[in-house]
Formats: sequence, structure tokens, C-alpha cells
Amino acid sequence: MVIGLVIGIFFYFPTPYGRTNGSSSDYLNWLAYAQVAWRYYSSGVGVNPETGINRAKLDWDAATDWDTGGYIVATIDAHRLGLVGRDGPWGFKDRIQKILQYLLSRELGEKGGVKNWPYWAYSWDNRPLPNPDRSYTPSYSYTDSSDSGRLLYALDLLRRYDSSFESQVQNVFQRCKTAYDVLSTHVDARFHYYGTLDAVGFSSFGYNKSHVISAFQNWTGPFVVVEGQTLPQTETTAEPTLHGILELHLGGNFLEFGRRVYEVQKSRWARTGRLTGWSEGSYPDPGYIYEWILTPTGETWVINSGGKRLTIDPLMYTKVAFAYLAIFGDNPYTTSLFNAANNLQHSQYGFGEATLESGASATSLWGTNIRGFFSDKTNQIVLAAAAYAFSASRTSLTSSTPSILTTTATYPSTVTTLATASQVSFTTVATTTVVETTSPARACIIASVAYGSQLAPEVQFLREFRDSTVMSTFAGRQFVKVFDDFYYSFSPTIAKLTLNSPILQAIVRALIHPLLLSLHVAAAICELYQASQLMLILVGVLASGLISAVYVSPVLVLFRVVRRYRT
Repeated sequence: MVIGLVIGIFFYFPTPYGRTNGSSSDYLNWLAYAQVAWRYYSSGVGVNPETGINRAKLDWDAATDWDTGGYIVATIDAHRLGLVGRDGPWGFKDRIQKILQYLLSRELGEKGGVKNWPYWAYSWDNRPLPNPDRSYTPSYSYTDSSDSGRLLYALDLLRRYDSSFESQVQNVFQRCKTAYDVLSTHVDARFHYYGTLDAVGFSSFGYNKSHVISAFQNWTGPFVVVEGQTLPQTETTAEPTLHGILELHLGGNFLEFGRRVYEVQKSRWARTGRLTGWSEGSYPDPGYIYEWILTPTGETWVINSGGKRLTIDPLMYTKVAFAYLAIFGDNPYTTSLFNAANNLQHSQYGFGEATLESGASATSLWGTNIRGFFSDKTNQIVLAAAAYAFSASRTSLTSSTPSILTTTATYPSTVTTLATASQVSFTTVATTTVVETTSPARACIIASVAYGSQLAPEVQFLREFRDSTVMSTFAGRQFVKVFDDFYYSFSPTIAKLTLNSPILQAIVRALIHPLLLSLHVAAAICELYQASQLMLILVGVLASGLISAVYVSPVLVLFRVVRRYRT
């Protein structure tokens, strides 16, 4: 009977990647989006085939520590999603090993008398920038606290995801510790979205930056009302909110402010009809821009680069479209962004950078430099969005947050257009409304692939039986918890193999059919007897017996026949 129960749950057990919303956010679609984004990181495309180092754009063969951190996160997400195996050439382990080898062997400089300071960027053949021949000289030569913080939190995510890399990660940190000791002090006054990310990274390696996190989580500075939403008066755009929510699962006011940033962009779209997905990213000239929804001086909807204000057409960044769909689900706003961004797929390079606010592709801005239209930052966030959409720990506007990040949130109940904290009336909101972890409806991954949709009646029945029957008992919940690790080790791979094979889908449907009949019997009994805890357990035993009879008995009979024939 235990075998029967395992077989039954094999087909309908949810992958740890969480809720889907149907249509554009359906599991099958998210897997397809992730596959497109992962193309960017193919050997010879976005990753050097010799060194294994990534490049920030296809027309710029170099990466900062921010970009390297992004590649580490992308590789973890690709492995979680079953896009890359653990072993073998260009598998998860091989890719990570290459990047760690680079971090352990790259040339380091000296800044202000402090040795072992990483350069601002490195060519993907492992040469620091500026190049020895001075063919490229950046505006500054050494890395900063923002790029270092991103790399450090990515390294921390790596060692927590796979502890076999713990020693090498620690060696990477120790190699640059003299520089990190100084850079960590630069975080102390960065009380904003980016500073919170920096603080998480440095805190992960023993630097106490809880005061930075707390200062932003419990913002006491001025607020500004933008498109009807009250925001802290600080540099504000989508990018850091996406990293904090998708990758670090930050809760408290960080999450709430991130939601408000989303609502601001949604309101501008509703008011103007222009696709609004402001962030930071590539732009052909001057090369990289910041689309500020709000500036530290209280200005709104400002674009600049290198501190200079620009008068250019805004872009709707692809990464914002996919991230908002994953976080906030299907609605007219997210669907309009997604429909435009999803047209930017390339057969080799992944997703393109952005559209114009009209919805037309922005490739025209790049002219003949088509490769400049594809970047690591775009495709990394699409991968993170896919992983987030499937994560069992993720919830709709909730977060399972490390203790250092969990705070009781207070939100302004009234505010003027520009007000100091002392002038704002606050309403305290229970922490559970912001950071509690709930259990969203999770995808029945194998059945979804076999039947072609989360919305298929068979899949919906299996999901309902799982959530309403199996998960309603203590024993069922404990079984699900234990089974989770085993199931997750192979289910994405099976789903991926089945996804494009009608024959395999038909086989799986044939195998699932007896399971459906058995579970319908069990469900009918539960409904008839108003299922108490004991009755649910007995029904579970009955269902296990029926499943065993269908799946195991024929194998045993065949085994006995073969054995008798041989004797």
C-alpha cells in the first residue's frame, strides 16, 4: 500500500515551484520562457567557451561583479528548473566551478593602500579593465559596495543551495577580505532599495549591517505621493525591488514598497495608455540609463545616465514585464507588458532588452548593432521570475524571510505630497499581513504536462484532492513534506522530457487514468462520511490499496508468471 501511495503521489504531487495563474503564467509557459532566457547563457553566446566567464551584453565582452553574481543566481535557477543537469560538461557543477575558479584566480588591484581590491570589470577572457593596451578605460577602475554586495549575496545563495561549494565560496571571500572590510563601511549610509541588497550581501559574510536593513524597513525619512502611492523619497526604480523580491524573498516594508512601485507603474499605464516598465538597463546611447520613478530630491519620471538628465524616449524593460507577471499574476496591466515583451525572443540570444512604450520593439534604436540588444540582466531576471513563479516558498505578496529581514511593518495612513516622517500619521499593520507564509495552490507538474494545461479537468481534480484531502491531515502534510525532496530531484526533468513528446504525454495520461478512478472513489467516500481525521487516514489506506492493485499487482503477476516459466 505504501508503494501504491507513492505511485499515486508521483503523478499529482506538486513541484516545489508554486502557484500558477493559468494562461501566460501557466507552468508550461513559464518553463518555456525560462528555456528562452537560458539561451543567453549558452557556451559561446553569453558565456566564454574557454574560461566559462559570462559577459554583460553580447556586444561587450566583460562582466562586473554585479554581473557575475547574476550569472551565479541564473545558474542556480536553471538547475532548479531542470534546464541544466548537475554533472557533465556545462552542467551546474561545471559552470559554477568555472566561475569560482575565475574568482579565485583573477588579478586584483590596490586602491588607497588597500590590497586585493577587485577591479570594476573583467573581460570574459579574465583580463581586468582597463585593458593593458588602454583600449577601454572605465570611468572608475575598482568595484564598489553595490556590485560587491550583489556578488556576496549570490555566493551565499550558492553555498546554501549546494553546501559542497562552501569551502571555495569562503576562499573567494577571504581573498578579497581586506577590500570588503572597507567596502562594508560604504553601505552604512545607503538607506534605500539598493543599499538593502548591499546590506544583505555583506551581512551574509559576518558584517553587521542590520541597522541599514532596519533603517529602510522602518523608513523615517520624507515620503512622496506618486500616482496615488506613498513612496519613501529616495532613488526608486523597479530593478532593486525585483532582485529583493525574486531572489532574496525580502518581506516587511521592502516588499510593501516594491508593491507600491508596481502600483505606480500600473497607474501611469492606466492614465496614459503607455506601456510602463521603468527600470535600469541598456540604451544604445549613452549605453546605460536609469529610469527613475522617483529621485532623492522628489522629482518623478526622470531618466539619467552618469548623473546627467536625458530627454529620450523611455523604454519598457522586458525584465519588468516578466517579473511583474510572476509576482503579481495575470491582470490587464501585466498582460499588456508581457504580450509586448514576449515578442522579443531570439532563437539563440534569449530575450531582447526592451520595447518602446508604444509596444513596438526597441531594436530600431540599436540599428545594425543587434547584439547590443541582448543582455545578461534581462535574461537573468526572466529566469528568476520563472523560478519565483514555481517556488513553493513564494506567496502572493508574502515572503518567507530570513529573521534579519523580518520586521513589523508600519505604513502611513495619511501623507501630504512631500512630508517628513514627523508629519506623517502611521497605522501599524500586523506583521502577518505582510510577511506570513501561506500555502498557494501548487502546480501538479507531471499531470499538467501530460494534459497540456493547469486548467484541464483531470489536473484540477488531482490538485483539489491533494489540497483538500491529503493535506488536510497531519499525517498527509508530513508525508508531503518528506516526499518533497525526493520528488523534486527528478520531476522537472521528467516534465521537460514529456513537454514536447505527444507519445510520452499519451503514455502518462494512460498511466494516470487508473489513478483518477481510484482517487474518485476515495473522494466520494470522504464526501459521504464528512471526513474526520481518522476517516481521512482510512480513506488514504483504501486509496493506497486501490492504487497498488492497479499498478503493482500486474507487475507481481508478471513476475510470478516469468518465475514459474523459468522453473
